[in-house]
Amino acid sequence: MNNTLGWVKTLFYICCIPALLMNISPLDAAKKRKKAKDFYASLHNDPQPFETQETGDETWITIFVHGIMSIQPHLTIQNVMRFVRDDVKDTVYSKTVEYMRLDPYFYLNQAMQEFGLKKIDINDLQPGHAANAIAHIYDDVTKLVSPATTSHYYTFGWSGLLSPSARYNDSIKLLQALHEELEKNYWPQGIFPKIRLIGYSHGGNVCLNIAAARQNTMPDSPISIDELILVGVPIQTETDYLSNDPIFKKIYHFFSQTDRIQRIDFFSFNRVFSRRYFRNSNNFRVPKKLMQIDMKFTRSARTCHNTAKRRAAMTDYSKPGIISGKSRLLRDCSPGHLEFWFFGWSPKHYRDSFVMHPLPAFITIPYILHYIKQIRSDIVTPYPITVDIRPEFDTMLIKQRKYANFTHIFPFISHEEMDKLSKIAYKVAIDSSFEEEYLQHVEDAFEKAKEYFQVYDDRKSRSGSYKRNRRMRKRNLTGKEDLENLTLKEALEVEPIIPA
Repeated sequence: MNNTLGWVKTLFYICCIPALLMNISPLDAAKKRKKAKDFYASLHNDPQPFETQETGDETWITIFVHGIMSIQPHLTIQNVMRFVRDDVKDTVYSKTVEYMRLDPYFYLNQAMQEFGLKKIDINDLQPGHAANAIAHIYDDVTKLVSPATTSHYYTFGWSGLLSPSARYNDSIKLLQALHEELEKNYWPQGIFPKIRLIGYSHGGNVCLNIAAARQNTMPDSPISIDELILVGVPIQTETDYLSNDPIFKKIYHFFSQTDRIQRIDFFSFNRVFSRRYFRNSNNFRVPKKLMQIDMKFTRSARTCHNTAKRRAAMTDYSKPGIISGKSRLLRDCSPGHLEFWFFGWSPKHYRDSFVMHPLPAFITIPYILHYIKQIRSDIVTPYPITVDIRPEFDTMLIKQRKYANFTHIFPFISHEEMDKLSKIAYKVAIDSSFEEEYLQHVEDAFEKAKEYFQVYDDRKSRSGSYKRNRRMRKRNLTGKEDLENLTLKEALEVEPIIPA
C-alpha cells in the first residue's frame, strides 16, 4: 500500500511541478476544452450519414495535406519542453523546418509542394515530380471504381511544425485559400464541386482544425467538406471533438496496428500519448458519420515449398485461421507510418519487402471505400472495421467484430493494374542514394538555421560571463551580411525574425 502511494505521489510531482514552473494551468486548459466539447457534443448528428447515394458523374476537388517535417536534429531536453509548451516560434527548430519546406528536395517522395494551395498537373510525370505521380495514381484507382468521376487535385503546403497553434493558424490559411480558389475558378463557371481532404499524420489535425477556423474566422462560409480522410493521424484530445462539427459530412479514419509513430506524440500536458483511433469520453461522443478503418496487409509466409496445395490452403476462407490472418501460412505485412504516405525510395522505415512497394498504401483508399459503401448497412459506426488486403491473392476482406460479426470478401486490384501503377511511380523515381542525400539536406537546413540566428557556443566565446553570452544568443545579430547570403527565393518569402 505504501509503495502504491509513493508511486502516486511521484507521478503527481512529475506531472504538476513542470506545469507550475512554466505558468501552465492544466485545469484551465481542461475547462476550456470541456466547454468546447460540450458545445460540439450538443450538435445534431445524422443518424445514418452513410446512407446517401452518390452518382458517378460528380466533380471532386481532392487536397493532399502532408505531415510534419523531421524533428531528428532537435530532440533535446530544451526543445522537448518547447514542444510541450507549444513555444517553437522564432527558434532554430522553426527556422530549420522553414528552410526544409523551401527545399524542393523534400518534395521528391510524397504529395507535397510549395507553401499554400497548389494545383497538381497529373500528366507531368518528370523525374522528381512525386506529387503529380501520386495524384495520377490516386486518379487511376478512382477510375477503376468510378470511371465517370471528374477530379481536380491540389496540395496544401503548411508550416510542418510540431505545434498545435501552428496547425490551427495553417488551417485558417487552408480554409481561406480553398474559398478563394472556389470563388475564382469554379463557382463563376457554375461548377460546385465536392471537397475531399486527405490529411496525413499531423496534416490530418490541420484538416480537423478547419472546423475551429470556420467557427472563429469565417462563420458564414458556405464551404463544407464532403469527405475528410485521415491517414495515420495521431488522435488527440485537443482536436478529436472537432469531428462533430457539421462542416464535415463524412469522415474516414485509416490507421494501422503496426504504425508505431502515430501513438508516440506525448508533447502535451493534456494527455500522455496520442491514440490510434477515436474513442468516447465523458465530454465527447464519436459521431456516427465517422468510420474508422484498420488497414491491414497480409502476405504468404516465405517458404521453399510453394506448392499448389499450399496455395489452395492459403485461400481456403472456410477456415477461421485464414479469415483472421493468424494462420502459420500467412504473415502480417501492415503499413508503418512512412509506408502510408511515401514512395518506396524514402529514407529508412519503408521496407523493400512491403507488398505495395514502391507505392504508398493510401492510394488504395478509393478502391476500399467503394466496397465499404456496398456493405454500409452491415457496418456499425463508429466502431472500427478491418480491411485485410491480400494483393498476392487479388483479395480483400472487410471484417467487423465489435457490435457486428461479419466478413465480406471482395476482389482487389489485379496484378496487371498494380504493375501499371508501379510503372507510373518509377517514372518520377530518383536514384538509390536518396537516404544519404536526405539526411544531408536535413543537416544543411539545421546548420543554416543556426547560422541565421548566430547561435554561439559558450565554450567558444571570447570572454564575458554566462549571462552576457546568453544575452548575445538572444540578441538579433542578423545584419546586412546575413541577408546577402540568402537566395532570392528566401529573401522574398522569409522575413528576418527577431527571437523572443
